[in-house]
Amino acid sequence: MKINFSLVIFLTSLLFYSCSSASNTIATFNPDLPDAEQSRLYFSGQNIEIISFNGNVVNWNRYEPNTLVLAFDYNVIIPSGSNIIVASYRGSDATIINFRVEHYFEPGKRYTLLKKLLENELYIIERRF
Repeated sequence: MKINFSLVIFLTSLLFYSCSSASNTIATFNPDLPDAEQSRLYFSGQNIEIISFNGNVVNWNRYEPNTLVLAFDYNVIIPSGSNIIVASYRGSDATIINFRVEHYFEPGKRYTLLKKLLENELYIIERRF
């Protein structure tokens, strides 16, 4: 029986991702809110630093250099509704400081904070997986 090396790497990566992503809720903005009034925001702890949420300074970044962190591995639980996020991005392609993103988060849905390709902007999309 011949084992496909690519398949082994893929399955190993999938295992690591499923184990790490489930346990990486790093903050809950308002723990008193019921689940029906909350959303999740995922982001890459390697490139994105969330500075404030609705005018409140937050410390949601826990990235430590030289550790295994998969893309969009961190998530925070936030109140649903219209929210304003100020974040910075530092990557090999650009540096964006204190970029303001306003978005309406629907209850129970998951979103990802990303950097637009070829542009110095951050944006939020609904996460489908």
